[in-house]
Amino acid sequence: MFSREEKSDNHNSRCLVVTDDGSHTIFHHESGQHYHSTHGALQESRHVYLEAGFNYLADRFDYITIFEMGFGTGLNALLIASEAWNKKIRVVYSTCELYPLEQDIYKELNYPQFIDPLQASEWLTKMHETPWDEQAHRIHPYFSIIKHHRSIEQMSFKEETIRLIFFDAFAPSFQPAQWSEEIFGKIRHALLPGSVLVTFATSGTVKNGLRKNGFDVTRLKGPKGKHEMLRATYY
Repeated sequence: MFSREEKSDNHNSRCLVVTDDGSHTIFHHESGQHYHSTHGALQESRHVYLEAGFNYLADRFDYITIFEMGFGTGLNALLIASEAWNKKIRVVYSTCELYPLEQDIYKELNYPQFIDPLQASEWLTKMHETPWDEQAHRIHPYFSIIKHHRSIEQMSFKEETIRLIFFDAFAPSFQPAQWSEEIFGKIRHALLPGSVLVTFATSGTVKNGLRKNGFDVTRLKGPKGKHEMLRATYY
């Protein structure tokens, strides 16, 4: 079970929610969507994006370029920044987000207490306060971030520049256009050979859209509360 907290963003109808593992997610009232699994935001991000994505590649590369579809709370980026620090792997992390969080929301996120109360708190604040639509900003010696204040439809990508994709938009049933074959085609041109895309979504539409764009799609065990997830490799 989870409980709502008092802190809220009235303009965007967003409020903090405590999930089953004690970590925060955000509930968006107008859409009825949570940013992360209510079974545990932290465990979901670790399972899908850190373990099945970043750590899957970490033994083979000492430099990894990542694109995340939907910056949201910054949880995925924070986990990667922490792992990059621990493993001494250089990461350039780019992301897009049309509706950034307000300061009164991101300042209350409790992720650092589960990762590293001092360093992670500083890193998460830096990530949220880094200016949008500029060159890469260094968060620590092994991790830099580029944030784009726009939707995935408005993004343009350079060819063969990305090693790893985190596809973490709202569910396909809610935002089908963001999970379309056309969007996966746009992303495909930015990928280096052997690149990987990971996502919590497993619908037939998502799998077919990936396969039609040349991805080899594998179903993996999902995080708590979800039977499966996807890892797709582009050769």
